[in-house]
Amino acid sequence: MYEYDTENRGLYASDPLGVGDKQRLASVLRFDLPFIPPEATITSATLELYAVGWSSPNAILTIGCYAITRTTSLNELTWTLAQAGNPWGTPGCNDPFTDCRAKPESSQRATEIGRWYTFSVASLVQGWVDGSVPNNGLLLRSNLDPLTAHIFFFASAEHFDPAQRPRLAVTYRFDDLPVPSQTSTATPTATASVTRTPTTGPGAEHTITIQQGTYLGSEDTYLYKYAPTANYCLSDTLMAGFRQQYVSLLRFDVSGVPRDATVTRASLQVYATGWSGQDGTIGTYVISRTVSLCDSNWYQARAGDPWGAEGCSDTDSDRSGLLSSTARTSGVSRWYGFDVTRAVQSWVGETRPNNGVLLSTTYASFTGTFRFASAQHSDVGLRPKLVVSYVVGLPTPTPRAEPYLIIGHITDDHVGRNVVCSSLLQDFAGLISQQADVLVDTGDCTENGTEEETIEYRDHMRGNMTIPWMAVPGNHDTPDVFQWHIGPLNWWWDVGGYRLIGIDSEAINRDPYDPRAMNALDAALTTDRPCIVFGHFPLDSEGYSEETNRKLRQRFSAYRVLLYVSGHWHVDSFTTDPTTGTKLLVGHWTCGNHYRLIRLQGTRVEVEQKTLSGTNLGECGVSMEGQYPSWIERIGNAVLETDLA
Repeated sequence: MYEYDTENRGLYASDPLGVGDKQRLASVLRFDLPFIPPEATITSATLELYAVGWSSPNAILTIGCYAITRTTSLNELTWTLAQAGNPWGTPGCNDPFTDCRAKPESSQRATEIGRWYTFSVASLVQGWVDGSVPNNGLLLRSNLDPLTAHIFFFASAEHFDPAQRPRLAVTYRFDDLPVPSQTSTATPTATASVTRTPTTGPGAEHTITIQQGTYLGSEDTYLYKYAPTANYCLSDTLMAGFRQQYVSLLRFDVSGVPRDATVTRASLQVYATGWSGQDGTIGTYVISRTVSLCDSNWYQARAGDPWGAEGCSDTDSDRSGLLSSTARTSGVSRWYGFDVTRAVQSWVGETRPNNGVLLSTTYASFTGTFRFASAQHSDVGLRPKLVVSYVVGLPTPTPRAEPYLIIGHITDDHVGRNVVCSSLLQDFAGLISQQADVLVDTGDCTENGTEEETIEYRDHMRGNMTIPWMAVPGNHDTPDVFQWHIGPLNWWWDVGGYRLIGIDSEAINRDPYDPRAMNALDAALTTDRPCIVFGHFPLDSEGYSEETNRKLRQRFSAYRVLLYVSGHWHVDSFTTDPTTGTKLLVGHWTCGNHYRLIRLQGTRVEVEQKTLSGTNLGECGVSMEGQYPSWIERIGNAVLETDLA
């Protein structure tokens, strides 16, 4: 909730969560606890939040966690309303009699980012569980200090890295447990036709292939918008495509994997038998609603139980809003694989019900159609299969002598310029998800920096990226809008043995008049691991003053920054700065049909430029003429180009 954005304008789906600015900015969280029986005794409960950003380095803020006492609806909640038609007693959930408890459940003093903060809420969770206190959620609010406008940002439930999202850790026990019966009856279930690797002892990896064969191992169907009551579970074909009017549902019996196993890899594989002649990107989503595949249709998940939104499209109640995996198609009569490791692990460990996955094209404007062999196909070998590798016990980690990381790099997406820019962003997000460990976007995410364009960019990225990603703002982006909907303007991120640092280039150039961005860079730089800095403007570009170039080079030299990655120029360049030894990578724009893979091993850097056939700059409404030819000539171009076709 934000006092100066009283209608909240999409903050429900925003990342990160903000707290501070003299109590003008506050956040609300709620956790469902249906898995804890009401007779349980809560022994401990902690809210855990990961700090991803702050308003300025060395900011200090005391944050309280309050129980909300008024009924709320988070997708309707604003600065003025707890839910539609139900205003707060005092705007911002500030009435200690009707909105929230007067005293916090616990408080924490936030002093740095890149770490977890915990709040004890055991007594409150006990009330939620036994029903004595309604679960209206938690309010995060700073102490009121008229002299302190500091802000801390925490990863939200929509954060790109699931491991950093808010969590509620609850420990409980049962008192006066009844004596269990000495006998039990179990009903055997059908098993899959499987292929296993030999068992070689604890910690060894095993592989099981689940495919409809002699036994019941899988089931599937597809839904069609214009045959909304038809069911296709006996069809030999699965369908996906044509403006998302065809989607397919698949489910596999994973009971052959031990419940205590650690799933190391899981791949859903489907065989393409036909198409409309157009290649696109297809993705998988985890289904969250209980389904009966032979009763399901466009309207309902099972008999008498309609979808939250037709076609299994409600991301709150029907399926996950985030893709599990994507695959870029390239014709038919071949297999396509989708990484569903996390989903299978949750099914095996029974932390999530196994309702299967939905197979769909990843954006609604795609008019192509794909056909895949179903579990009823006459050729058993072409039926969908789930290949699961797992270990029982702890796997032995593979030692690595030096850090290693593959970074996908895009820049200058210019979402809002035209439909080609949006579709290319979606395609590249899906492709890079299969080729890199993480992705970084170096700005100009939008054409005009409007909120509508920024939300469209964010939704394209969230809907198609299945690996962690971050972005920095460019000169076409609006900082406040970027920060609300995409993420922090300045950040650092330790991954793969490297420290990735994102900077707001325009703000960096305002130092010393506005030193916050430069201070954030200073706080992030380290000699403990190789540093890679991402900003929108290249060194020696018109975006940086001579003084800014000097200050950046001074820092790159002092901390031996390995690589500086940028965009803005709409060209490809990979050189070494003679002053600092830092490698300088400038990326061609995504809307111009380019992306890069940066392969790092130790201090070795390799860059591979990728282009996607079928699109050219003319379709984006530009040509290469006037694309800074003098700079191209001056900095050269040492990037290997590869045509994906």
